[in-house]
Parts: sequence; structure tokens; C-alpha cells
Amino acid sequence: MGKNFALVLLVTAAACGSDGKDKGGTDANTGPDAKEFRDAPPTMNAMITISGQATERTQSGATPLAGVLLEGFRNSNENTPIATTTSDAQGNYTLTIQTNGEAVDGFLRATKTDYKTTYLYPPFPLAMDYANAPVIMLKPQTYDTLSTVAQGGQQPGEALVALVVTDGTNPVAGATVSSTPMGPTMTRYNAMAGTVVFPSATATSTYTDGIAYLFRLPPGQVTVSANKTGMTFSSHGLKGWADELTTTVIVP
Repeated sequence: MGKNFALVLLVTAAACGSDGKDKGGTDANTGPDAKEFRDAPPTMNAMITISGQATERTQSGATPLAGVLLEGFRNSNENTPIATTTSDAQGNYTLTIQTNGEAVDGFLRATKTDYKTTYLYPPFPLAMDYANAPVIMLKPQTYDTLSTVAQGGQQPGEALVALVVTDGTNPVAGATVSSTPMGPTMTRYNAMAGTVVFPSATATSTYTDGIAYLFRLPPGQVTVSANKTGMTFSSHGLKGWADELTTTVIVP
């Protein structure tokens, strides 16, 4: 496979963290409520860890990024972090969170001067460790280039959600994604152009990387969904943040 510009926004299935049997206290085939964040289910784990690597993504690939501030939040309180850490020289980070007996229904926020703020939402409340959670950092010019290449038409004050459709382990090709509400949303997928994979204005479903982009989303709560004949995926809620990057993964 050729050089992949689209890896700028890759969120791997490995970031789901669990063994597929207990995803935040729900059955893997049902997932959390598709319309809104629900009350977090109980967990036996007093502490959970979220770990991964922060990288800067450009057209040239990924570079580990040190000094990224990582903060964990519950959806019920977006202003008070429940854990903080900073990525090391290799971009690696680990957050340790007290659960208070409940799965953590929340998100990560990643910030660094001269970069867009990135938000990472899991597809379900976390009742156990969340490993290999990639944090994708973009400079403003890369963010703008992504919209230009994809013909996403992103406007100031709008949200951008990038996601990966997976079967729980691997990316899924041939899936379509949607959001509620849609607003003026421009849905884009990747496609092979010669030896290079680029966001495409004409592709109608996910490429083999499973990546999709929802440009021009109204900021605020949104439900993301995926469809493919013969497969069933769980929808889940997240928040699209105006003028920033929101990432997530869709699972069965």
C-alpha cells in the first residue's frame, strides 16, 4: 500500500481496550444508548488506566509529540478534569482514573500550544483499562489542508469528527457513516489515488482503513452511526467541538 495521508486521523480499534465481552458493563452487541449519554454502569475496578501515544500527523506521516497535556473528563462535568498527565519524549502517556465504582463515561482532551485541541471519545463507558488510545494532534494548517483535500467545506464555528469503523478488531471497508443531527454535514471517505490514499470527495463508503470524516457538523452532542450489509454496528453519542478535532471509533 502506498503512502497514506489519511493516517493523519487514524483511531485504531485497539483503542477499545477491553476483551469484547464487557464494554463498560454492556453487551458488546448492544453498546450504549444511541441518542444520549446514559448513566455509567457499575464496575468492580477502583482504578482504570488510559494509555497511548500522542503524535503529530502531517502529510508526511506521524511523529511522536512530547509535552501534550492530556486531561480526562466525565461527560457530566466538562470543566473539571478527573486526571491529568503530559506525554513524554516519545509521545507516550498514561492516565490513572478513580472510577468511584462506576464506569467512566467521558473523554480525553489533548492540548499543546500551536496545535488544534483534540478530543477522543470511546464508543462506550470504560469499566476497564483503555490501552493504545492514539491522540492525534494537528497544526491549524494541516487541519485546513484536510478539509481542502476532502472538499469538506469546513467553516469557522463548525465541528469536525473523524472516526474509524471497525469489526471490533480490524477496520471495515465498504461501510457508510452518518450522524444525528446532520445539519450541512459533508461525509467523506478515503480512496486510493495512484499509490497514495487521500480523503476523497467522490468515495461513497469506507476504504480498507475504515476511516470516515464528518465535516461541517453543528457543534454539540451528536450520535454517530455506521451501516454495512450483513453487519450491525452500535451507535454512540459524543460531542463535536467547534473549530477543533473530535475522534472516535465505531464498533459492533
